[in-house]
Amino acid sequence: MGAKKIRFNDVCYRQGFLEVTANIHPGHINLETWEIHPDLDISEKEFD
Repeated sequence: MGAKKIRFNDVCYRQGFLEVTANIHPGHINLETWEIHPDLDISEKEFD
């Protein structure tokens, strides 16, 4: 199963991404977060 990405940009100084990957190890999930500088606009960012 591929990773799922969620964009958070309602509050510009706390914007970023959350990536969730299931079964990274048996019975586990992997969570990765990225905080993006508030001067960058991520509202139209397309996910791979």
